[in-house]
Amino acid sequence: MDWVLFRQSGSITSISQGYSYVYVGSSHGGVYRYNIYSQDWEDPLTVAQGLPHNSIESVHFDKNTGTLWVATPKHLSYSYDREGQWYNIEKNDIGMNDNPQIKNLGSTDNYLCVDARTMFYQLDRSSGVLLNVMPNLDDPLITWSSGRLEYFMEFPQYLQDYTITDGWMMLLDKFLDYYGREVRATTIFKQENGSTWIGTDNGHILVADPQMEMFRPHKLGLANSDISSLIGTSAFYLAGRLQHSSKGITYFDPTRNIIDWVDPDVNINLPNVSYTAGLETPKHLWLGGEGNISIYNKKRDYWKNIITYTTSKIYTMEWDSGAVWIGGIGGVERFDDIKTKQYPFDLGSAFHSIIVYDIDVIGNDVWFATNSGMFIYNKKSEQLIPGNQWTNGDNDIMFICWQTELQDSLVYTATSSGIFQWNLRDRTKKMVMNPTQFQNRPVKSLKVIDDIIFIGTDNGLYRMHKNGSGYYHYNYSYIRHINDMYINDEECWLGTDQGLVWFNWRMDL
Repeated sequence: MDWVLFRQSGSITSISQGYSYVYVGSSHGGVYRYNIYSQDWEDPLTVAQGLPHNSIESVHFDKNTGTLWVATPKHLSYSYDREGQWYNIEKNDIGMNDNPQIKNLGSTDNYLCVDARTMFYQLDRSSGVLLNVMPNLDDPLITWSSGRLEYFMEFPQYLQDYTITDGWMMLLDKFLDYYGREVRATTIFKQENGSTWIGTDNGHILVADPQMEMFRPHKLGLANSDISSLIGTSAFYLAGRLQHSSKGITYFDPTRNIIDWVDPDVNINLPNVSYTAGLETPKHLWLGGEGNISIYNKKRDYWKNIITYTTSKIYTMEWDSGAVWIGGIGGVERFDDIKTKQYPFDLGSAFHSIIVYDIDVIGNDVWFATNSGMFIYNKKSEQLIPGNQWTNGDNDIMFICWQTELQDSLVYTATSSGIFQWNLRDRTKKMVMNPTQFQNRPVKSLKVIDDIIFIGTDNGLYRMHKNGSGYYHYNYSYIRHINDMYINDEECWLGTDQGLVWFNWRMDL
């Protein structure tokens, strides 16, 4: 797939089996796909593939036509290739004038059946054209997908003697997870090979193997859909803003297809708060939010929480040979990474009334991007100078500076007056991108790969060659507000307010 969107799954709503996949609908994360042959999860189907919404009411695979059907809040969608090329039918167009929630989807050799709770709709299996509407339908030939359970029910008797891995327990009508928390079943589906799939209200799928008589739980989706910080390279810690159903922090390894949730409910000293910045050092994972810093000791596996009195909201964290620089609203702080204690630091008062958006350590200099312009601090001389005094023969006025990015001997800064290139050798500066080219938007993230500049804003992603060619603006609905990004030679990962987005930017040149 060209674009992939990873989100928090929410509860599991529906399950259906296809030729090669088991399709799992979720309330927040689209349709998840389990490959029957490789026995692994593959990329989900979301709005990035053309679905009108990520909230799935029901999913159904029609084996006679090879068509995948998906019901969302206002649409009924279908795809022949079961991946992209979605055809979206508004519920109003087939007589569902009040957009009722679809309880279940099924099919026969002659039609598609839609259970809309109060009425049944018969549609053409290939085009979605309405054939008939009736208050009751009793057709034994209908093959249904699994629908959402209307009430709590006891599990079938044949499952009562099954064991569960990973420390889970089964009671008569619910599960207890590894930490003893209650988990309710939301949908039950029996696969053709006899395996039983149980979807839950917390985003887990439990799959029962009839030969082993054993359940295995699977985690689906991220802990949070609003990603403010991507921490790492080949594998990521994903931190974000607190939401009603947030489960904390996500560890995501796309290469090995590993997802784990770091849940504040079961981790001492990890508060359930929003995080706006993060950093991974050799010994620790640092997370910054509004007035607090959470630190994870990777070797000893414990969390420590620090209340900050200087920086009321943290926007940036930067590694500096055993130290961690922290900046945000109201100041700059510097911590010892080993002792996780603050260094005595007189410079912090210089930023008392300034917002620090980004920090970069470049040799003996520390560059601060602020709402009052660029400032450069030399660690040897302990001098702090404005950026317009650093350049030779350049004494222009200071502009708001949001982001910095180092490439070889060049420093790129995103400001309210454009993207500038600073040459560390001859101390010169030049504009490489006019602010109108990114529509004068505040820059949340700036990356430079080879000769290509990537700019993340609250209006999508902008890409341009340094010489001005190859300009492109990505402004899909699911990447509209970019908070952070990681880019290598081929892949681009975007942390957005809609989730984590992946695409291969080389394929789009």
